[in-house]
Parts: sequence; structure tokens; C-alpha cells
Amino acid sequence: MRRWVGPIPENEPLTTRGAPSGMADIEVGDIVAARDTPTAPKVDIAEVTAMTDELVTLDCYGTRNGEPGKAKFHPVFTKGSDVYLGKPRGVDAKRWTWQVNMDDVGTLIPLTGLTMTQAGKLSSGSVRAFKAARPKLVIRTF
Repeated sequence: MRRWVGPIPENEPLTTRGAPSGMADIEVGDIVAARDTPTAPKVDIAEVTAMTDELVTLDCYGTRNGEPGKAKFHPVFTKGSDVYLGKPRGVDAKRWTWQVNMDDVGTLIPLTGLTMTQAGKLSSGSVRAFKAARPKLVIRTF
């Protein structure tokens, strides 16, 4: 459970006042699947690094293998139009981050509660959840 940072609800809990399903379950440090648009089939694996009442900030991970059970994820860094899997040496690249409006969490974050192993792979439970997602999701590859 995360610390409440918003106004006190008047009569109803947040989940019955139009909040996306599962939104209350997202916390800083969680691993999620996020997409660019509500209908995009491709998703990125990301870590929730900050939350406010209006925004969720995500640090994205990337892979070269789109198979959920075999993909190894690395932090994604960018400099201009260049994209790097892992921190590049000798390049002043920044972490690739997204900010998602709280109102869009339910449509742009189709999977929450994922876990990664220390080797940078999705856990077996996360792979099962990913494969069971409908409509089908595809991991973006770099």
C-alpha cells in the first residue's frame, strides 16, 4: 500500500469513482508493461520510479528478443535519436523515461505486478501473465 498523497475522498473509495482498475495497486518500484497509445499492441517493460496525484513516471527497459520467456531486459538510454540498451560508455545519454497521466493509467498500462529476476528476465509468473493478456501484447524490441 502506498502513502495517500491526494485529497480525502468524500464518500466513495477511489476505485468506484472512475479510477482505472488496478491503478491503486501501482507503487513506486513496481514493474509494469506500458504502451504508447491505448490500442498499440507493442508494450515496453518499465519500472515505476515516481508518482504524484497527476503523473506516473516510468523508466523503460528494452530487449532485442521479443519472446517474453527468453527476453533479457536492459535499461534504455537515449541521446538525440540514438537508443542504447544499457548505459553507454563515453556518451552522455539519459535514461528513457515516460510520464503517464493518472487518468490514462488504465489504458496505457495493461499489465501491472510483473517481476524481473536479477538476470533481467521476467519471472515465470510474469511470463504467464504476459502470455495470458488479452488482447495479445507484443514486447517492443530494439
